[in-house]
Amino acid sequence: MSQEEEIFPFEKIPGYLVKLRKDIRELRELVEKQFRLHPLPDEWMDIDELRAYHPNHPARKTIYDWVTDGRIPYHKHSHRLRFRRSEIDDWLNFGYHEDETSRRENAIDQVNDRRFNRR
Repeated sequence: MSQEEEIFPFEKIPGYLVKLRKDIRELRELVEKQFRLHPLPDEWMDIDELRAYHPNHPARKTIYDWVTDGRIPYHKHSHRLRFRRSEIDDWLNFGYHEDETSRRENAIDQVNDRRFNRR
């Protein structure tokens, strides 16, 4: 009989649970230590990967609108939009907050766009 199929007497279950909790705690500590020593590299996503990753699977146009309005963290690499998974996770969990300089620059851009009918 394998260990998975082994039947445990009822009175020994509390002892097995204590050992199981200890084993799980030790495994968790090992995994956390491993991640501290060797963190995963931040993954880059393109717009289609972001669409697939986002819980609502937004349309491409919606994502472009978010970028235009400065509502989502993004980067441009060789004229292509790129998104860091860690920044998207933070944005999804806590909301995206621009710093004061970025807000000021975006406000100036929006005023100029309206002034010169660029939209």
